[in-house]
Amino acid sequence: MEPLNRVLRAAVDAALSPLAPLPPIAAIAVVSLAVAVAMLLVVRRTSNQPAIAQVKRQIQASIFEIRLFNADIRALHSTIDVLRHNLTYLRLSLAPLPWVIVPMTLLVAHLQFYYGYEGFAPGQDAVFKVRIARNSLPPGGGRPRVGLEAPPGVQVQTPQVWIASEREAAWRIGFSAPGDYELRVTVDRQTVTKTVRVSGGIGRRSPGRYRAGLLSQVLYPAEPPMPPQGAVDAIEVSYPHRELKVLGRRVNWSTTFVGMALLFAWLLRSTLGVEL
Repeated sequence: MEPLNRVLRAAVDAALSPLAPLPPIAAIAVVSLAVAVAMLLVVRRTSNQPAIAQVKRQIQASIFEIRLFNADIRALHSTIDVLRHNLTYLRLSLAPLPWVIVPMTLLVAHLQFYYGYEGFAPGQDAVFKVRIARNSLPPGGGRPRVGLEAPPGVQVQTPQVWIASEREAAWRIGFSAPGDYELRVTVDRQTVTKTVRVSGGIGRRSPGRYRAGLLSQVLYPAEPPMPPQGAVDAIEVSYPHRELKVLGRRVNWSTTFVGMALLFAWLLRSTLGVEL
């Protein structure tokens, strides 16, 4: 999975870099438009468009019959026909789903780390947590030796706090200058790293780096996974979540993205000659 994520990170970085100067809502609108066009082309290619058009006409004809013969037994037959045609329409409409669902899942997972989190600014601080693997804990449940090394521009502001029930070591870190930083965590002479971005602009931000696994690599593709047999299960940084202001209300970026993509798809369906 990581080789695929590596390719996708590079592709998404290249595709979104021209949008970095735009406000998040404008950048998401551009991405939603591109996704809507791609989805319509896939639907046109992978679905039976003539059959969809025909079954839609049959649904409309049956509805017209219900209105015309609403006091007649024929209205009952027409109602049954509407239900039957709707099931056929649903079956035909779902045909492109296998071609859409996997790419969309991977795309949304990557976009989350561009638009789902606010960046840190100089003068702000954050919580930095390291979760230790069970097999790396000292016998008897003792406290492991965990070290944190921060580069210039990042300060470790507090001593380590050990939370035994969570197997977590935690620090508060602060930032004095913008930039992309790499912090080093050492556990029993094993060293792993974690990136932190201090910037207000749009960019890839990873709130967590996790042990290698299929689910973790699908949900958290922003950084390479940690070794499966390493001493650390996870490293997390408390990036604040981003919310967008749409029509006077604050909403999650993914809600805005999906809503815009569906709206663009609906508006462009006739232009691209797609039956939905």
